[in-house]
Amino acid sequence: MALVIAPRHPQRFEDVFESIKNDSLNVIKYSQHSWMNDDNDVLVVDKMGMLSQLYAVCDVAFVGGSFANRGGITLSSQQHLLNQF
Repeated sequence: MALVIAPRHPQRFEDVFESIKNDSLNVIKYSQHSWMNDDNDVLVVDKMGMLSQLYAVCDVAFVGGSFANRGGITLSSQQHLLNQF
């Protein structure tokens, strides 16, 4: 199982990547065109507009902000993407 993180705001891409790297996890960026393999723990999606493609290949998706009242994307706002598959 791989963890894929797609930060909502582009300005957070590098901070999220560095934070995970500092936790001693093997992390790669989507923009590096590296493929996930058994050595990778986390893929940080650092490109906008990828959610529909990611939803198509995942078994489970957690959409941050959907359980807490602090902003973020809700599942209902992404329903159109989920309905494509």
